Amino acid sequence: MRTLQKVLGSLYWDALAVIAMIAIYGLLSGKMSWSGVFHLGYWMPPIALLAIISGQFDLLESIRTKPDPVSLKARLTDFVHWLLLIGLDVGTWMRGSASIWTFLLKLVLLAIIGWQAGLLAKRSGYVGGLISRGSVIPALSALGALGLGVTCGYFRATDHSAFGRGWTFEVIAAFVATGLVMKFIYDDVVVMRSKGTAGYPRALFLKGVFCNALVVWFWLHAMSQGGFGNGSWWLENLGLCFNVIVGNLIYLGYWQLYEHYRRADARIK
Repeated sequence: MRTLQKVLGSLYWDALAVIAMIAIYGLLSGKMSWSGVFHLGYWMPPIALLAIISGQFDLLESIRTKPDPVSLKARLTDFVHWLLLIGLDVGTWMRGSASIWTFLLKLVLLAIIGWQAGLLAKRSGYVGGLISRGSVIPALSALGALGLGVTCGYFRATDHSAFGRGWTFEVIAAFVATGLVMKFIYDDVVVMRSKGTAGYPRALFLKGVFCNALVVWFWLHAMSQGGFGNGSWWLENLGLCFNVIVGNLIYLGYWQLYEHYRRADARIK
């Protein structure tokens, strides 16, 4: 497991190194302009996902090897959040707006987060009561998220109008996904505040911030296609803009709360 953790920790750096070599070669050979380098941002979502996968695997290792508390509710909500986005990715890929690797890597991410939830459920004794009232809500939430994501992906792939059903469902999904992020952050913060941060590796948050920086690069690439001064283009990409801008601000707040409680834990020790 340690070897796999190290491999995952280097993959996103390796991918960025490949992008850097492509950019350098393109510039030196004259086959690529600085604008072309900027538009390599198209490849940033899968590289960002490699960083998230590495961070989530760090959390999995912490859960697996340490007795320190980590929120099960937060892991279940995070699983539902990514399940929603997987359906969205199918439609985005079919429209040619994103690489198929964005979808495939999210399947790996889902497996890791599901593994985290399974370990935490077993630790808390929740597994013994899987067919219980307590498990119905997460199951229905997962089915609802997958249904919304697939519906959104379908309409985004088949409806090519700027503000049709695809756009409507994408905006709804963006707001729902952000709400789920806020929910799992709240559940994590409750555990950090009351039981400490020892179960949460700092690398999880630092890799998350790095991932978000790469997503901003992708967002800048995508928005430049229609022009930053084009109000209609902003509205057409409302779901993406909301997810990137608001999502980044929320995650920065999450990171700062973690750092605050981590420093508080250090002072107590």
